[in-house]
Amino acid sequence: MITIDKISVHPKQKGYYILEFTKAEESQAMTIHEDLLVKHGLRKDLELSEKEFQQLVKLQEVNKIYLLAINYLSYRMRTEKELRDYLIKKEAVEPGISEVIQRLKEEKLVDDKQFAELFVRSRKRQSTKGPRLIAQELKNKGVSDSDMAPALQAYSFNEQYGNALRFAGQRSRAKDKLSNLEKKNKIGQSLMQKGFEAAVVQEVLNDLNSIKGENEEWVALCRQAEKAAHKYRQLEDRERNFKVKQFLYRKGFPSDLIARYIEGYDG
Repeated sequence: MITIDKISVHPKQKGYYILEFTKAEESQAMTIHEDLLVKHGLRKDLELSEKEFQQLVKLQEVNKIYLLAINYLSYRMRTEKELRDYLIKKEAVEPGISEVIQRLKEEKLVDDKQFAELFVRSRKRQSTKGPRLIAQELKNKGVSDSDMAPALQAYSFNEQYGNALRFAGQRSRAKDKLSNLEKKNKIGQSLMQKGFEAAVVQEVLNDLNSIKGENEEWVALCRQAEKAAHKYRQLEDRERNFKVKQFLYRKGFPSDLIARYIEGYDG
């Protein structure tokens, strides 16, 4: 039998006690949380069998893991994977980790489906990311396809369109030296990389009316043409003009503006 000799408040750990006991005629001590102390009615002179004592040790270890998890969850909601990775980093072991996670699931403190819902809601309000990119973020956090699906479906076409259009407007203003066509192509590529659906991207590009006025387009063309002319300055006039025209076509400038520039350049 194991006899409890003394129970005293832990001097450094709030909510913990030091339990001193005699086991095999040897005095030993362990730290135990007050929840277990109260729940199991531990007191001085109480005798425990070896089985009861080992069960107490196991419960204390699980309780320690549980309190670690609660502290980690107090800052923000976590996925099951995030929590498991954290507990492993803190040197918690199985089966304690799985027991604690199961308990937290039952207490609704770990819920990947709810996490996905809140995560998508936050991303679509505070960022310009599309559903495919958000889905990848959730996958990296260990959320299953089935848990994230309802949240992603709630990211409506209109919400995607609004975020995509906002992003396109920002990118449009940042690319003043490009032709309308090249700018739209680059914006389209960026929107796809941001995870928006193809239908949303196409709608935004269709509605991105007159990214630049003709005068701005002309200024952009002149800047690009000057760069090309400098690059091919060693060539004869005719060959140089041909190279400049090719360069401007590749940049997506309209043929009438290119012709206007070349005619003026020749003059």
